Amino acid sequence: MNRSETVSSHSRLPAGLVIVIAMALPPCLLATPSADPEGQATEPGLQFVQAELKDSFTSGDPERLAGTLPQRLKTYASCRELEVGDGYYGSDQMRLFFRRMFRQRQTVRFVISEPALTPRPDGRAVAIADWSYREGGAAPKESRISFMLAREGPDWRVREIRDLK
Repeated sequence: MNRSETVSSHSRLPAGLVIVIAMALPPCLLATPSADPEGQATEPGLQFVQAELKDSFTSGDPERLAGTLPQRLKTYASCRELEVGDGYYGSDQMRLFFRRMFRQRQTVRFVISEPALTPRPDGRAVAIADWSYREGGAAPKESRISFMLAREGPDWRVREIRDLK
């Protein structure tokens, strides 16, 4: 018996033992990764606002994106794609910025790569998205954007938009 046959014969476990070990493991360790990288939020409101973000960027619809903004408070924006200075803006201003942004850019791909699944202890949640877009006939550009979400009454709203450099 050569060396490789010795190692391989000693490293095999009986099938019955493998089944017993697998049955003893908690289900979360046996689950296969979801085909949906966005996962499922524990709160329907978090799931809804992230779906609206995705649909808005995918379709280039600024009105859907504006619907995720606070009604009473301003949103902090620090995102070069919006082409405005860092600052706090009302929902009407943000709607205009989004309209211009989507007029100039066509989404190639928008994926929430790090979804906000549960609120943090401070009551906020952060979703991070990867956005690939074209300006005119140019090659696609990539952007990574974080959306800080907070409650406004029963709904979740986008309180900050930042590009991650």
